[in-house]
Amino acid sequence: MKSSEMNGSAHEHGPCNRNPFAHSLRGLATAAFLGAALLSASTSALAGIPGIDASLTSLVPGAAGAKVISYSTGETYQSAYEVRITNNTSSNINNVFFTAVTNVTNGLSAPFTVPVTGLRPGDSCTPSMGNTRLDCQFVSLPGGTDPIVLTLLVPSPLAPEAVNGTVADSTLSVGWSIQSGQGNQNPSNLVFDLSEAITLKVGSAKDGVQSYVLANTVLSVADAGAATKVKPPKPVTVGIKQIVPGASCSPQNKKCFESTITIVNDSGAEVPFTQADPLQIDLFRPVSSLKKNARFANVTLFYQRGSDSWAPIPTCELALVPPSPTQPYAIPTSYPFRCVTPQVLPYATTGQTGVDALGNMYFHILGLFNGIINW
Repeated sequence: MKSSEMNGSAHEHGPCNRNPFAHSLRGLATAAFLGAALLSASTSALAGIPGIDASLTSLVPGAAGAKVISYSTGETYQSAYEVRITNNTSSNINNVFFTAVTNVTNGLSAPFTVPVTGLRPGDSCTPSMGNTRLDCQFVSLPGGTDPIVLTLLVPSPLAPEAVNGTVADSTLSVGWSIQSGQGNQNPSNLVFDLSEAITLKVGSAKDGVQSYVLANTVLSVADAGAATKVKPPKPVTVGIKQIVPGASCSPQNKKCFESTITIVNDSGAEVPFTQADPLQIDLFRPVSSLKKNARFANVTLFYQRGSDSWAPIPTCELALVPPSPTQPYAIPTSYPFRCVTPQVLPYATTGQTGVDALGNMYFHILGLFNGIINW
């Protein structure tokens, strides 16, 4: 039985006031005002008005045109965007008005998650149009202070109906505008822009799923009774794929599984984690996938990174000084950069390593990087 995990390549076995779109925004138009422009553009979002820098940036990694999130299924998958507004003057701006509207091709709809979290006291974001539009008001942005920063989440819609056996990809975009004023909105201080497009695709355990995941929440896939769960300690976009590989595996298994976990940044580099806040990976193997005389003591997990050799994943040992009150183990700081927590006796469950009363097996891995797991 082998285990490995994947990083990028690792294994574990502008403003333009002449535009009619801007004219519509000046009139605080509703749904249609952003929709038409969204269908025809997907530019990088970075714009400003005098004294203010503002941006809406996709938090989904990948080059332009290559950002992918899965359609939702029985599990919700989501995209994320960062809003950042900075006052570059030495004066106070009493009010900033920000509007965002989602648009999805193929006649689909993608509402924002509401209420929006992370707002400062006194700020507000009001949803409308079935939560596909947000109108936010940010009060008092003094010059030289920290910018307004918040994350907007957009759960993916369900996939459209298949045509001739094929489900079409869809494109998600977010149009946005910003105005400022000392009281009400000032129509002369208007900027609009468009987010980078995100492609929505059908996902599955064998083809992989990808979603933005909040800190300490779980993304999982399951197939043939087996499951792979990933819990990152910080918000990141996570990709998971679980397959039954063609290669041979341990003689005590009826079948082996290979789980690929991908967590990279925009440049494709793997996202690192720490001793105090490691990446947590949970594997569940049902008893039905084991031969009659399978024994937990005979299990060995292996890790491979790129073209490096396979390496066994050791059992975690207690650190001389615990990295955190909730993480007592010393994760290897050299290859394979991970360990599996000690077996819990007599019985284990999700989040632990061991066997339950029915003979199902659980593995809880702590890692400093992501990767592919053959198990």
